[in-house]
Amino acid sequence: MATLPRSKNEQIAFFEQRLPLWNANAAALGLSLPHLTELATQTTTARTDYDAAQVARSASLAATETQNFAVAGLTDFGADLIKLIRAKAQADNDPGLYALANIPAPAAPTPAGTPPVPTNLQADLQNDGSVKLNWKGTLSSGAFFTIWRTTDNAPTPTQIDSIAAKAYIDDSIPAATCAISYFIRAHRQQFMSDASTPVNIALGGTGTAGSIGTTTTSLAA
Repeated sequence: MATLPRSKNEQIAFFEQRLPLWNANAAALGLSLPHLTELATQTTTARTDYDAAQVARSASLAATETQNFAVAGLTDFGADLIKLIRAKAQADNDPGLYALANIPAPAAPTPAGTPPVPTNLQADLQNDGSVKLNWKGTLSSGAFFTIWRTTDNAPTPTQIDSIAAKAYIDDSIPAATCAISYFIRAHRQQFMSDASTPVNIALGGTGTAGSIGTTTTSLAA
């Protein structure tokens, strides 16, 4: 088992506690006066320097906290001034103010691009004869959806509506329709996604709504 403790403070305290005992029993312990004098000097020096280091460490921590607070205040206030400069440049339509202030001009907005293709298109026939559509997709950055339909009597895909939602009720089904196919496209500005996987509904009879469908729901008329 180690005689001396591991921490610096405990090592100093070890000799502080034993110095009087060793002085009182120097001859019995085989220690000379010069030994004990040097031990006392080194113990005092070690304690003084340790305490000074603790004070300095505490002062450093306090100074670091003060520094961080000051820098945070500076950056917050400076950021507000930069906002004022940017607002002035935009209001005056004067991009030269950015160079004058030696700050970067705002980056041009990146177009959001083509939205993802809608997925998981589902269709349910309602009691009143309308068809309720639901699908998954994104409405971020101004996206919207167009609903497309074909029927056994009109096999060319026709856009029947546009909507900024992910559900739609088609209550404009032509009379005598036996089969319908729907698909959805997502739009954002000038961009348009590919068509979703279509869903087909058989309302009755033997009609076929074009050839684009891959998912069929057979429902009683």
